[in-house]
Amino acid sequence: MPSFSNRLWGKFNRDPTPEDAAPGFCMQYHVKHETNRTSSLCASRSVVKYYQQGISTQHFYGCLIQGVPPASVCYQSEPNYNISECETVTASWFSSSFHANDPISVRWPWWANNSWEKGYRIGGSPVCSVNAIEEAHIVAATEREEHRTCQGRSTGFGTLSVWTHRMRGYTWHDNFQAERCNGSGLEMAATFAAGERDRNVYEATARHNAVIVAGSAQDVGIVGWFTGGGHGPLSSTYGLGIDNVFEVRIVTPDGVLRTANACGGGGTFGVVTSNTTGFWDIVADTMTHFPTLKAGALIAPILQKLDAENGTSFVYTAEIKTYRDLFSVWNSTVGEETVATGGAILGSRLLPASALTDDPQNLARVLQNVSVSDDGIPGVLQAYLIAPSLNDTTSSVSATPAWRSAVLHTIVSSGFPDNYTFDEAQPFLTDLTYDRVANLKSLAPESGSYLNEADAFDSNWQYDFWGANYARLRGIKKRCVGSENWVNDGSGRLFWPMVEPCLVYLNQVTLRDTDQVTGERGIHVVPYVRYY
Repeated sequence: MPSFSNRLWGKFNRDPTPEDAAPGFCMQYHVKHETNRTSSLCASRSVVKYYQQGISTQHFYGCLIQGVPPASVCYQSEPNYNISECETVTASWFSSSFHANDPISVRWPWWANNSWEKGYRIGGSPVCSVNAIEEAHIVAATEREEHRTCQGRSTGFGTLSVWTHRMRGYTWHDNFQAERCNGSGLEMAATFAAGERDRNVYEATARHNAVIVAGSAQDVGIVGWFTGGGHGPLSSTYGLGIDNVFEVRIVTPDGVLRTANACGGGGTFGVVTSNTTGFWDIVADTMTHFPTLKAGALIAPILQKLDAENGTSFVYTAEIKTYRDLFSVWNSTVGEETVATGGAILGSRLLPASALTDDPQNLARVLQNVSVSDDGIPGVLQAYLIAPSLNDTTSSVSATPAWRSAVLHTIVSSGFPDNYTFDEAQPFLTDLTYDRVANLKSLAPESGSYLNEADAFDSNWQYDFWGANYARLRGIKKRCVGSENWVNDGSGRLFWPMVEPCLVYLNQVTLRDTDQVTGERGIHVVPYVRYY
């Protein structure tokens, strides 16, 4: 049986009762969830404590799910104890798909535990989730898509989350034009709902003989992927996911549907429900010939070096395979990903050519130090070739400019038992940040990190995650959201001051939030992303 612990899966100290709910805080949901959660009450003292009174189920169209950690069915002390369901959970615990199909579970449960309120055992998991099936179900809350992150960003103590997993479907456009961009050219494009994952996206584009810039793991949600920048197998040719965004339609916290593109709109915090990208048929056909045309030449220098040492200090084998299309290539490299095996931490660094060629001896020393620390803590080093990257130095996207000169995307990771407390895990966290990642940083101090795979404890996160873009982004966030001025009232609730209508910048176009935006109210978001 997996190493579940009370610390990890969490629980309420007792079964919630109607007395726990404040007047008007009726949180009964009417859509049966696939994990068979049948409790009609989604409230506890802590829920009431962190949400304003007077909110009712009508605000969420009756689609609320109580935050019950999936492994709770394995404990006799819990009211939902069920030996049959426990067997299912036990058999599926290390499957990434299992956790992706649960409204509150995360792939690495250790990150869900570190809540500050003593006695509250659900940890960092959301107390309730909005089972968003339609755009109208989206509300201002902690958004969760496929909760893949190893940085704790998909958890939030005492929160109400929006679960977009069930928002599925896609639409193809032969001639897509961004809203209010009448002078722009028409593009072939596709719209994907927020719940679509990499596998669905790749399969859909393959049916249309197209290729797409998407991620590498089949259970990664497309929206969460590109909003963090979005690196994938075709990024070296076509750029990041965010580079391919045509248009974003987003619901801002005031409940207004807005459109942002090169022809107008506003940028602020909101919830994404779908995205659209462009594609080109001819590229899919051309790329099928690349393996046979270039494979030998591309790896010839590496093979020559390895051949000289083969059979001495190490042994290697090399094989070149050809595939008929991109989906076949991608599909051959993925499978059911093993997760939840313990605590998982990682960090990354984007390395330019100078970091790899200026001092080869120093490079070798750093790579050795990263692989095994001074304390003997084992780790994993991965390196992804991303050159030639999209060298658009004028791009206004928020991803760090370090992507434009990077040759390698390097990732270091480590792990520890899942029953470790934060204090017990501290040596591993310290080792990753101040030894492994620090070593990689020494190779390229002025570079940056991939936001989706960065060190959660990076002390220089402002620069490493966003580089020179940080000051502009912070200014927009402060004007539009005001969340740089959070005030803690002493009980855990956070408040922020009212903000004026914000002035935003998008692709060198300056607009007020009332200019060239869609004025209808409702819950609907559609970012448009390019396909190749």
